[in-house]
Amino acid sequence: MYLSMLKLLLLVVSLSSPVVAQYAWSGFSSSGITVLPVSNQCIRPTANGASPLGNVNSVDIRCGAGQAPAPTTCTIQSGSTASFHLTAPISHPGVLNIYLGRVPSGGTAANWSGAGTFWFKVKQISAVVNPSTGSASWPVLGQQVIPFVIPAALPPGHYLARAEYINLVSAATTGGARFHVGCAQLNIVSRGSTNPGPLVPIPGVYTPTHPGILIDISLPMTSYTQPGPPVWP
Repeated sequence: MYLSMLKLLLLVVSLSSPVVAQYAWSGFSSSGITVLPVSNQCIRPTANGASPLGNVNSVDIRCGAGQAPAPTTCTIQSGSTASFHLTAPISHPGVLNIYLGRVPSGGTAANWSGAGTFWFKVKQISAVVNPSTGSASWPVLGQQVIPFVIPAALPPGHYLARAEYINLVSAATTGGARFHVGCAQLNIVSRGSTNPGPLVPIPGVYTPTHPGILIDISLPMTSYTQPGPPVWP
């Protein structure tokens, strides 16, 4: 009964709103930022806009296709809560990750491409699975503003913040998961000195067959494996 009801629900979702949904990371805000209340000035513009990406091995998965420097780099205080803003509430089952990448020495948030093993995860919103019934719920549904804390222990400097929503409706086939990614340029003011980790490269952090990326969510689940490293700190 559960399986048939879930498949019916996924069918209704796919018919009522396109699986290739249009979500773009359009704003960034924080009580500890110099631009209020919501600014797109530190969000990097991309060529794909609100269209999703599917190739986890493409450089486009980092900050979007054809990413260009943002108009400005926003200064923000460590320990404060920041938020990424989407153009629309999330209406498809999926998961979410927020990463920070520390700009290597000698670079700036404006000129760093994001290449290298410098990224670490600071937030995730995963599936909630009931193993006894095989059912899963998706807390990311309905969310449009995604808050996260800038860790107080971070060393000061320039960073890229990266938001990633993974739409799993069509993830039963390789390359079917839809990635909506965006990056913001930040100058983090901090008294911290702790090096974050584990550090990962993007692309390189995922494979097309990762069990949290290649998954048929219409089938019963006993667990869900969130893509990416554990959250730091």
